[in-house]
Amino acid sequence: MCVLHIDFETDNLDLILSSTNIPVYQVYKKGDNYKHRKDKTYDRNLISCVVSDKEWDDVEGQTDDIIIFIEKHQNDLEFIKENVDNVDWKFDLPYHCRLSDTLFNQNNFLSPQVLLLCGKLGIGLNLSLYHPPCDELENENIETE
Repeated sequence: MCVLHIDFETDNLDLILSSTNIPVYQVYKKGDNYKHRKDKTYDRNLISCVVSDKEWDDVEGQTDDIIIFIEKHQNDLEFIKENVDNVDWKFDLPYHCRLSDTLFNQNNFLSPQVLLLCGKLGIGLNLSLYHPPCDELENENIETE
């Protein structure tokens, strides 16, 4: 599930939310408390948007969805770029490690098209590598009689 995180310092969060149609699923205002740490507050605004619902083992599908997202929300993304100072935004693309005893190399290709579209807007790509999912039965010590 690829998401777009938009992190910025300026106080025009409400303008961005009311002036764009990006699919926001999470918003933190500067000064809000962290969910899991009530003693810490956000020092910048953060908006997160759903970009892809493809599985983590489908990097190509997620990058295709990034292209579709940029093309669909081009005007909204340009509005943000023009109206937000010091924006730090990136597509967060999660994927699983496929390395094993028999696979010693893993390659994930990012197309020139997705790189060009992100580059034109100044949006970064964060590739988040995760441990492969474990079979629940392999991780439990199940005793049989």
